[in-house]
Amino acid sequence: LDAGLAPWMVAIVIAREFFVSGLRGYVESRGVAYGGFWWLGQPKIVTQYAAICAVCIYAAHLRGIAWANNLTQALIYIMLFSTVASGLLHIVNARRALVAAPNPPSTINPPCGGRRRH
Repeated sequence: LDAGLAPWMVAIVIAREFFVSGLRGYVESRGVAYGGFWWLGQPKIVTQYAAICAVCIYAAHLRGIAWANNLTQALIYIMLFSTVASGLLHIVNARRALVAAPNPPSTINPPCGGRRRH
């Protein structure tokens, strides 16, 4: 691979974003506050930006230079690791938040304020 992003790498990043958004929505729909964790998101986004910049710079100016190729590949794999690790930590934290929370209120509302229509 010549310092590029394979389709499966891009798919992992996009899938993680959709998964974490859905997970966050589910946890919050259960009445549990689930904000972002800076220590999860910051390393992930920093490595994503670094990998994207490295790929762009390599493709535009450094193509064919061995050390630049190796550095770019390393940044890509570090980014993938931090993306997957962040997703797994979100699963653990969401589970902890749901287990520690009191029973959520029912989300099923009876029609007309609880009165039945005849």
